[in-house]
Amino acid sequence: FQGLVPFAADSISKMHFIVNDTSRSHLQQFKRYQLVTSGGHLNTGGIHYFPLATSFSSFLKHFVKNLENGNFGVRSGYIDLFPRNKIPTAITRDIKVTASPLFIPERSSPDSEYLWAYSITLSMDNDAPNTNNCQLISRYWEIRTEGVTSPNIVSGPGVIGLHPKMCPGAKFTYESCCPIRGLSGSMGGRFRMQSDLNRTEFDITVPTFTFKIPKIITEQDEEETEQNQ
Repeated sequence: FQGLVPFAADSISKMHFIVNDTSRSHLQQFKRYQLVTSGGHLNTGGIHYFPLATSFSSFLKHFVKNLENGNFGVRSGYIDLFPRNKIPTAITRDIKVTASPLFIPERSSPDSEYLWAYSITLSMDNDAPNTNNCQLISRYWEIRTEGVTSPNIVSGPGVIGLHPKMCPGAKFTYESCCPIRGLSGSMGGRFRMQSDLNRTEFDITVPTFTFKIPKIITEQDEEETEQNQ
């Protein structure tokens, strides 16, 4: 694996590799180099790529480590890349809401926008009172981009066309995406719920989560992480 650098490119959904020779020792995000293909080298022709790691071995170590410590999970036969450890959490009326963002480099470009996926989970403990049973009515988001004063407000009925119900033991997870123009930003808001008991409406907090492009994985980072465990 020495000398091979894994990366994702805009409009390309598969992982690719470049040769990391001495003339390219200082890799930067979103540069233009040559792709390594079965037919040799292919000029990118302006396609931006985002290096994921300084070597394939460091990428694999990072990936396995996240599986072992539970940060990545396995769901319905596939590996879920949304981080699970130390993610933003808010609890309102026994309803826990967690948020986990995930950068999508293969759908991002500095010429247009950076795309983020996010996973939202609503859950209620088994011992929660039935008086807190309710249904999600609408959503409200404030999306902020670094360097932009005013947030982008997004609101509407339900989430991804659904109106999940919350009751003791219930759990609902959905995924969506958000494009931003800057290198970093944040997103947070609230869900409007309606009580099953008396049909009154109330808001539950969705914790603010940040959009920050992850740094390139290095062998040194992985070694230091292993030593600290």
